Amino acid sequence: MRAYFYQCGIWTGTDSLWHGLGLNGRIKQARSGKGPGPFVVSLAGAGGKTSTIRRLAWEAVGRGLKVLVVTTTHMARPGAFGVFDGNAEEIRNVLERRGLAVAGRPAEKGKITFTGWELYKEACSLADLVLVEADGSRRLPLKVPRAGEPVIPDNTDMILCLNGLTSLGKRAEDCCLRLEEAVDLMKRYGRKMYEDSREQRGSGTDALELNAKHKADWIIQKEDMMTLMKHGYLLPLRAAHPGTEVLPVFNQADTPQEAALPEKCWIVWERHRGLHADILTRTDPPGYFKGWLRGMRISFIYMASGFGSRFGSNKLLVPFKGKRTLPPWA
Repeated sequence: MRAYFYQCGIWTGTDSLWHGLGLNGRIKQARSGKGPGPFVVSLAGAGGKTSTIRRLAWEAVGRGLKVLVVTTTHMARPGAFGVFDGNAEEIRNVLERRGLAVAGRPAEKGKITFTGWELYKEACSLADLVLVEADGSRRLPLKVPRAGEPVIPDNTDMILCLNGLTSLGKRAEDCCLRLEEAVDLMKRYGRKMYEDSREQRGSGTDALELNAKHKADWIIQKEDMMTLMKHGYLLPLRAAHPGTEVLPVFNQADTPQEAALPEKCWIVWERHRGLHADILTRTDPPGYFKGWLRGMRISFIYMASGFGSRFGSNKLLVPFKGKRTLPPWA
C-alpha cells in the first residue's frame, strides 16, 4: 500500500496510513488534553469502513499498541481475534497475547453487534487504540444517515466519514442507502438542476406519476457527493460532537480502468471547517490534480494496491493518458 499526503507545499509518499493520518501527533495531543487513555476513532458513512479499520489496526499492532475493534451497529464476524462472550477478562487476555481484539455479541447472518456500553467502557481501558465501526451501509458506497445514525461513542477523539467514489455516475437508487433522506438534502442544499440527470420514465401525463415515483433516479455527480457528505455527516456531527475532529473520507477512487484496479483507494480530508464544491474525480491520478478543492485543502491521499495478478502488471506503473501516475519523486 502506498500513501500520499500534502505537507509544506509538496506531495510526500509513505507506506504508512498511520503516518499519513498523523496519528502520532493526534494521539499525543489528545493525551495531553485528556490524560492517559485510549485514542478512539469512529468511522461512519459507506464505502470501506471495515477495510480502513483493518489497515489502521494492523499498523497500530505493528507499532506495539493494543487495539480494540468494536461496532455500535453490526459488522462481519471476524475469523480471528474475536471475543464474543461479553467478558472483559477475555478481551484483556486476547489483547495481551495478540495485540488486537474484535469484541461484540453474536448476531444473525454471520455478524456481530454492539457489546453494550458497560463492557465497551471497561474494554476501552484495556486498549491504546479503539476503532469503532459506528454506521451501517448494507455494502452500498453512498449513504445519508437518518435520525439516530451514526452511533458515536462519547469518548471518540476523531470521526472519519466515508463515502465511496464508485457511486459516481450511478443512479442514486442503485448505490445510496437512505434514499428519501438523500433526496431531501438535495432539494434543500444540492445543485439546482440535479433532476435534469434523472432517467425519464414514460411521456405525457403518465410520465409525471412515473417520475414522481422514481424521484431519486438522478445520476450521482461529484457535487452531489459533496452535498450529501457535508449536510448528511460533517455539519451534523460537528454540531453534535464539538471539539471532536470530523473528517471526510472519499474512498474507492478508481481510474477509468476501475474494474482492473479494485483495490485502489484515495482518502482525502480537509483542515478547514467549511466544505464546498469539488472532490477528487476517479480519473485524476495522484500528483496531477488540476486544482484544489474549493474551500478545502487536500491533506492526504491513500492508495491500496495489490500484486496486480488479475491486472497483469504493476498497476502503479501503468501510464494514464501518456503520463505516469506516480508523482515524479516516487
